Amino acid sequence: MNAERFLVVDEPAPSSHVSPVVLVHGFLGEPQDWDAVVACLDVPRATYRVDLLEADVARCDLSTFAGTLADALVRARLAPATIVGYSLGARVAMTLLTEHPNAVSRVVAVSGSPGVFDETERRERASADDALAAALEENGLAPFLDRWYSAPLFASLRSHPDYAMVARRRLAGDGRAWAKVLRDASPGRNPSLWDRLPGLASRLWLAVGSLDGKYLSFARAAHRVAPSMPLTIIDGAGHAVHLERPDALASLIDRLP
Repeated sequence: MNAERFLVVDEPAPSSHVSPVVLVHGFLGEPQDWDAVVACLDVPRATYRVDLLEADVARCDLSTFAGTLADALVRARLAPATIVGYSLGARVAMTLLTEHPNAVSRVVAVSGSPGVFDETERRERASADDALAAALEENGLAPFLDRWYSAPLFASLRSHPDYAMVARRRLAGDGRAWAKVLRDASPGRNPSLWDRLPGLASRLWLAVGSLDGKYLSFARAAHRVAPSMPLTIIDGAGHAVHLERPDALASLIDRLP
């Protein structure tokens, strides 16, 4: 692992009395996705950004990503760390909290799911992700991005003023690497965390956009399983909360100790 590229530090906040945060992007994402969130922070704090594709790993499953991040946090003397993860990054962060609890103080899971519990649904999801990965490898990023972002999940992002910029950045990504992530990190191939939620509740905070019907349903179901777990619903945001309402997500981060 190239630690300097996997875990990148922003300019540390001078004389800050609050803990730093580690930001983990989602599928197809990159560290720059957090620019607007960091710019909106009112409470000065050091921020670190993870670049998942810089992890030198043979497998891209959640456990391997989480273990790599745990090692990086220890090397950087950040453990136990505050982690803010979006979507895939939220799943990595929740796995980190489950498998490496000493490396984490708290996790803010943005637009994240605890996984897929039902075995039939797990097989179906793994098969569907394999088909998507094969299409990405065969046809390249451009048609895949058109298909991916045409999903109802991203309707509000597509109407956002920054969508064209985000789409251009995504075209510069590594399609073959993302295809491997799609297969290995599929919810159909990684453990469900639904039964672990009550034990994680004191250190796990869920955030979801009010326009993200699918993940709002997940979040409310998770909150029923673990009622003491904080849940923040961010008005006017869909799935890509950090891109659509960076100000609101920054305000949530400002509330962290």
